[in-house]
Amino acid sequence: MPKVNDSGTSWTSTGTEDGEGASPASVCQASDLRSLGAVAVARRNFVWGSDAQVAGASVVAVFGSTKEARAASRTYATWLSDCAWGSPHGPNDISVSSGVARWWWIGRELSDGSGEMEIVGLVRRGRAVSVIVWHQAGQDLNYESDPMEPALRAAWNRLSDYTTG
Repeated sequence: MPKVNDSGTSWTSTGTEDGEGASPASVCQASDLRSLGAVAVARRNFVWGSDAQVAGASVVAVFGSTKEARAASRTYATWLSDCAWGSPHGPNDISVSSGVARWWWIGRELSDGSGEMEIVGLVRRGRAVSVIVWHQAGQDLNYESDPMEPALRAAWNRLSDYTTG
């Protein structure tokens, strides 16, 4: 995961696993990626910040065909746009030469007046889909430039092995 542009802190990997892990990467995810037709799934977890207060995950799912990956990506995008956990903002599209790269942020206010957010990126290239998620405290996503763009571009580049099928 690339460093978030103005955070001053890099991500640290906390582990990699086959499958999606014990819980979905996103609070908006309605079911696992295998139920959408993925034939292989892997997840890497991350933290960043002075006290590792921001948790993140990168999940990659490979499908049998580009058509199946496209359908899964559309379903996941619907989950994000319709997310009841908080107020969805997006999608914000990132220009790529093929496939899709876009992200949302979902924010909600807590009973004590503070807030929390989930930022979710979705990349599809060929027959692979990558979901990049991080959770952080706060009510507004305030960065000098697009915080998800470097991560989405890196994921899109890494999915180049799955462009056929």
